[in-house]
Amino acid sequence: MRKCPICNSVGKEIFTGKILKKYDVKYYQCPECALVYTESPYWLSEAYSDAISRYDTGVMQRNVMDVLLVNMLLELCFKVGGVFLDYGGGYGIFTRMMRDIGYNWLWYDKYSSNLVVRGYEYSYHVESGKAKKIDLITAFELFEHLDEPLKELEHLLSISKTIFFSTELYDEKFEYKKQNDWWYYSMDTGQHISFYSQVTLEYLAEKNGIHYYKISNGLHLFTDQKISEWKLKLLTNPKFEFMQYYYYKKNRKNGLAFADMNALYDRE
Repeated sequence: MRKCPICNSVGKEIFTGKILKKYDVKYYQCPECALVYTESPYWLSEAYSDAISRYDTGVMQRNVMDVLLVNMLLELCFKVGGVFLDYGGGYGIFTRMMRDIGYNWLWYDKYSSNLVVRGYEYSYHVESGKAKKIDLITAFELFEHLDEPLKELEHLLSISKTIFFSTELYDEKFEYKKQNDWWYYSMDTGQHISFYSQVTLEYLAEKNGIHYYKISNGLHLFTDQKISEWKLKLLTNPKFEFMQYYYYKKNRKNGLAFADMNALYDRE
């Protein structure tokens, strides 16, 4: 049995899932911090043979929405100038788009190749001696990939005290007992190995002496800064995420992201 990688409590086994369509993997839920996690992920080298899964057909749509959301967050809550970092930045799409609208954004990804923002890697920024304080980190669709979330968060906080990130939360009142009960398990890719509830993220924030703000079920903010009530009210208002209304809600019926993903599954 694997102990919780956040609080070291003994987890409760909740089900066995089929990873990469061939590995029977145990899933646990922590009774202390509510993290849902897999057994030690021995399959990761295989899972990341292709860093961006072909099933991730929403990658472009997600980046377009993220650019507008982050721009609004910076304008509302943080200084617009400064140096920023996209951690787990994939092909560099988000970093490229943020640089294209004037932000000094850098890129880092442990697994993926930098295709569209070469020359603006965080490693070069540090090694060249040009390193300045990173004012804010974005980490989209990263936390569910982390084998040791607490250690990774501590590392991120050593770079910046403000982290805007995305990960889908599960409702801790509902026990996901079967592998088909939640699409976010993403068992066919084998890359999602840690799953959070609001309780988990609040636990992580308290342990690190920072604030946690839930923007939506999928968007979250860790920061050492206090966000005023009126700004928080705007940020947590679904209408404030206008891109989701304009782009996702309006055009979803014409979009092919989900249709493409389902078609790929159907081919197999």
